[in-house]
Amino acid sequence: MDEYIRREAVLKSLEYTTVWEAEAENVISLTLRAAREKVEKLPALQEKDLFPAWRNPETDPPKVETEVLILYRNDIDGYSITTAHYEDGSVFLQDSVWYWEDLPDWGTYDEERDDYRIPKGWWEYRHFNPDEVYNNRVDRPVVGWMPLPSKEVTQNGNQ
Repeated sequence: MDEYIRREAVLKSLEYTTVWEAEAENVISLTLRAAREKVEKLPALQEKDLFPAWRNPETDPPKVETEVLILYRNDIDGYSITTAHYEDGSVFLQDSVWYWEDLPDWGTYDEERDDYRIPKGWWEYRHFNPDEVYNNRVDRPVVGWMPLPSKEVTQNGNQ
């Protein structure tokens, strides 16, 4: 499991306190300076990466064609969650990482590329799919999204 530290607290604990022995003071000073330099160079995670929160799909959409969790409004009990991916209307069928059925029926044909452009919107294949059809438009308002949890698993089965 990853461990996270508060960088400023560690740097403060590495501040130098004077020692009255000349040789010891030089060694301690150099050691603390080297430790501070290493801590300062460590990559920093932002709080949003540590504690996932729903992101606004209007102002902060996910990377195109990346599967994420979405929170959408429904008519039955308020909100539901599923996985989906976002399309911004710029990806063509041949360039997509997803499998698309019947795209010629509702996609936009581009004569220059001789290919269909995938319409802008949210797409999923678990909740809005009649008869096991892949990539169906999410026809409810998406009010939030967040990245999927990491697929990395350690030997004992914990992340």
